[in-house]
Amino acid sequence: MARPNYQIRAVQRALHVLTSFTAAEPEMSLSRLAAKTRLHKATLVRMLRCLESLGFIRQTAVGTYQLGLKVFELGSVYYVTQLNVERLARPWMERLVDRWGLTANLAVLDDGQIVYIAIVEPKRALRVQFSVGSRFAAHCTSLGKALLSGLDDREVDRILARRGLPRMTEFTITDPTDLKRQLAAVRARGYAVDDQESIPNVRCVGVPLRDHRGRVVAALSLSGSILDLTDQMIRAVASDLLEASAAISRAMGEPIAPGRTVDQAPALEVGASGRAQSR
Repeated sequence: MARPNYQIRAVQRALHVLTSFTAAEPEMSLSRLAAKTRLHKATLVRMLRCLESLGFIRQTAVGTYQLGLKVFELGSVYYVTQLNVERLARPWMERLVDRWGLTANLAVLDDGQIVYIAIVEPKRALRVQFSVGSRFAAHCTSLGKALLSGLDDREVDRILARRGLPRMTEFTITDPTDLKRQLAAVRARGYAVDDQESIPNVRCVGVPLRDHRGRVVAALSLSGSILDLTDQMIRAVASDLLEASAAISRAMGEPIAPGRTVDQAPALEVGASGRAQSR
């Protein structure tokens, strides 16, 4: 079994190989790479083969080496998720706030939790306040459910094993089967609902945002008190959010932007308590 120190050293060497390529030297021979990295050629060849099998390195027809497409894909993910999504989403957030008088929130998923990266609040005095950089459990927020809907069940299970399903209010989902049922509904209709599940008397509607590979990389929501965002408003708010989601995702290069409308989605059912329940 490989020792931890050896594994760390192998990772360091692999990253050193990748960062040896520059704009001035985008293509190098084995000898040149060995000289830059100060690795023995036999060791370097094994490492290059491993990196090539993973798509991080490619060998040209003349035997030299270049960075592979996987490096570009990782860089694109960073650009889209960290640098581009807030800039693209903000005009839509401002438009939605002006129309509905609700708070617009933008978040990403990190270590099984949602992290707010942008917030636009209405001008009126009473509003639901959050702060950029704050974290929240994913299972009980519309943002979190929109983000989790982009994961498969195994990834969701790993998050639940780590984070659990803590009860925030009397309406919080605490059963994994119920959560997965809601995530399936989010995937089918395109939007998620938090009906007093994270904060008492607060309701939210959220939608996923997708990147150039169709992956969910962020989520957008509108939130407000149950008086400001009533059951009767949910479908209309969701429709506007879906329009914004489609436009932002297209701007991020989503290959297939269906432009789903709320009319294509199943209606919310109202439970015995009178609260809207997502199915």
